[in-house]
Amino acid sequence: MRIRVLVLAILSALFSFSMANAADISFGNISESEFKDIIEEFGAGYSHVAVSGASSLGTIFGFEVGLIAGGSKSDSIDKLSKEIDASSEFDTLPHAALFGAVTFPFGITGEINFLPEIKNSDVEFKTGSFAVKWTPTDLWEMPVEMAVKLHAASSEVSWSQTISSQNASVDYEQSVTGLLFQVSKKFVVLEPYFNIGSVKAKGKLSSSQGSVFDPSYTSSGSSEEEVTGMMVQAGLNLNLLFFRLGAEVGKVLDNEKASLKASFYF
Repeated sequence: MRIRVLVLAILSALFSFSMANAADISFGNISESEFKDIIEEFGAGYSHVAVSGASSLGTIFGFEVGLIAGGSKSDSIDKLSKEIDASSEFDTLPHAALFGAVTFPFGITGEINFLPEIKNSDVEFKTGSFAVKWTPTDLWEMPVEMAVKLHAASSEVSWSQTISSQNASVDYEQSVTGLLFQVSKKFVVLEPYFNIGSVKAKGKLSSSQGSVFDPSYTSSGSSEEEVTGMMVQAGLNLNLLFFRLGAEVGKVLDNEKASLKASFYF
C-alpha cells in the first residue's frame, strides 16, 4: 500500500509540474476550424496509450503494472494562446499515467490508465482511459502476433482567463474512442510492433463569462464538435524476466505523439 501511494504521489507531482504551462492557455475569437484543431490536439494527447504490441500477457493469465509518460504536439493550441498572450508557451501536451493490464483466457486483455485528479490555483485536470484487446493468435498460431483493440478515454481541463475584461473559468471536456489493429513479432527479448486504426474525438468548450468563440461561428458561450481520423503507431518493447521497457512514436489525428513505459509483468 505504501509503495502504491508513493508511486501515485510521484506521478501526480511530475504531471502537475508538467501541466504548469496549462495556466498559459487562453482562447479568444475561435473559429469552427480552430476549435476542431483544439479537439484534435487534446484528443491526440489524451487518447488511450499502452506502449504495447499485439501479444497478450500469457496464454491463460497474465498481469502488468507500470508507468507511462510522454508528450504530443499542440502547435494550434500554442498559436491560439499566443494571440491572447505572446509570452505563453504550450507547444507540447504532456501525458502520464499508472498503467495496468490483465490477460484472461482466449486471448482477451483488459487495459486501464489512471491518473489522480490534478488541482491547483491555475488549472484542474483529470483523465482516464481503458481498452479491451483480443489476440486471436493465442488460439491460432501464426508467424506474427495479431490483435484488435477497442479503446476509450475521457478528459476534463479547466483554467482561468480574462474575457471581455472579466475573470472567467474556461472548461474543456472530451471523449476519445477508437478501433486499433495491431501486429508484432517476438525476437527473444525484443518485440517490435505496428498499430493502425481509426479514432474519433468529441470536445465541448465553454466559459462561465462571455465567449471564447468568434461570433460568426457561434454567439453562445459553449460549443461542441467532433473529429475523426487515424491512429498510427510504431514501437519496441524490451522484455526481460519480469521487467519491461517500451518506447512508441506515431501520429494520432495527424498530431505527433511519443510515449515511454516502464513496467513489471508476470
